[in-house]
Amino acid sequence: YEEQDVMALLEEVRHEIEQHSGMRPVHVGVEGPQSQLELRLDGRALARVLRVLGDIALSATTAGGITLGTARKQDVLQVWTARGVRVLCAPRS
Repeated sequence: YEEQDVMALLEEVRHEIEQHSGMRPVHVGVEGPQSQLELRLDGRALARVLRVLGDIALSATTAGGITLGTARKQDVLQVWTARGVRVLCAPRS
């Protein structure tokens, strides 16, 4: 586990998902805190989860938009797509 800026990670994954959209007019947005969201976590594992969620949302979208979002509520990191898929990640002690 390393300190990661979760918002920067979402931006990175957003760019990858937009590239996967091919010729479809799909915009991928990011929703979350305005400032950095620094957390100690496995960034590669979280990026993999975000890619899977994004790919699922992308497969159900022919045009329009997808949103990758994150929020921190107490000790829980929430990540989601606009399709309503939600994953809760509790931090390790």
